[in-house]
Amino acid sequence: MNSFNAKKIYLYLNSMETEFSVERLPENTMNRSHAHDSFELYFLIDGNRRLLVKNNFYKLEKGDILLIAPGILHKTLDENPSEYHRLVINFPKRIIDNVMRKGDAYTDLISREATIVRNMKLYDVLVNDILHIENAIQNNDTQTELLIAAFLYKLIYYLSSGENILPTTEISEKNSKQISDILKYINSNYTHPITLAELSAKFYVSEFHLCRSFKKSTGRTIVEYINYLRIEKAKKILIESETTIKKAAEMSGFKSIVNFNHTFKDYEKITPSQFIKIRKMK
Repeated sequence: MNSFNAKKIYLYLNSMETEFSVERLPENTMNRSHAHDSFELYFLIDGNRRLLVKNNFYKLEKGDILLIAPGILHKTLDENPSEYHRLVINFPKRIIDNVMRKGDAYTDLISREATIVRNMKLYDVLVNDILHIENAIQNNDTQTELLIAAFLYKLIYYLSSGENILPTTEISEKNSKQISDILKYINSNYTHPITLAELSAKFYVSEFHLCRSFKKSTGRTIVEYINYLRIEKAKKILIESETTIKKAAEMSGFKSIVNFNHTFKDYEKITPSQFIKIRKMK
């Protein structure tokens, strides 16, 4: 696909609170598990990608459309990938609210952690749309935002129509099932104490092998991963309720307010009090 010479074309649409980027990349750009406050829509234009999305390992092929829900940890697994070409759009839930009636299809779409559509018949249509959008960006076309909105709504339609949705593209490879089970356990129990020794005994794996495999799959140590989940939980509590910082820390699995404050600042670069103040200003 002919496009810009630049590796990345990026546009932030203020009125839609939406990030739009088309990227042709020869290397892995998601080396740690991370999550977004918004939905992430990922269209693989060329190449193949292996991803970890929360508990599950997936393989994406050329033409696949992937939607990842807000707050869901995900990471690219390929350490030495061949060049690939992708479209990424991050957008708020209200975009879906604006175009879908409340009902079974709506509930099904927003409740899924990940949705994958595979339909190569759509490929040429979608790539042609992207080319038009790229040209509009290059020419500073006043209709660029409208083109992106129309394209995004089209993708949401394909994802919500129920057609060509893959029930799974899970990877069957060494360690993937075991790490998936470990992640599932951690994601269900992270507000309670979890030790390396406990995980090692529960999943019949040495502590050394567990640490090595977990870090390779997620890009984080087990402690880093658990702390990330706890901080995200605490942020959600602080945003959605009037709970005190101390109570939010306890509900998220921290036994010490000092440890919580230190970990929160380490991950967010601001204190919990500053976080609350900033959120109230929005």
